[in-house]
Amino acid sequence: MKEEVSQHLFNQGLLLAARAAGAPDEFVSEGPDWNSAFAVVVHHVKDDPKLKSWASLHLRMDPIFRNWPAASELLLQGEHDLLLGHLSPDFRRAAFLVKPEEAKRELLREFPHTDWFEEVGSVFANVLRQCSSGGLERSPHKG
Repeated sequence: MKEEVSQHLFNQGLLLAARAAGAPDEFVSEGPDWNSAFAVVVHHVKDDPKLKSWASLHLRMDPIFRNWPAASELLLQGEHDLLLGHLSPDFRRAAFLVKPEEAKRELLREFPHTDWFEEVGSVFANVLRQCSSGGLERSPHKG
């Protein structure tokens, strides 16, 4: 990946690829589990030589609140792009509004570097499944 990846492209591609890779229909979208899930993705991509400018993605943990502001941005953009919706009454869970097949078609049609997004999306789908089943292990780089 030679060119820069914008935050918007990263967020859209990550959500579509995760859904295409079998992310659950619904998932935890706040708190320690959500931040830990996002941290797994960040630590997967941050040293990836294929991603020239990961620092431009603003994937930094807030040292005071121990969360990832970009994780909240991911959810907001997902809602704006009609990929996600939050579930009432407490908005602590989000749901994909696209089917896995639709996400795969969109990813293949609209996104450069599909292979890279599929790899990262698979990692994210896996941690979202673990979060949803209550089995996400905490790591040293948790959010």
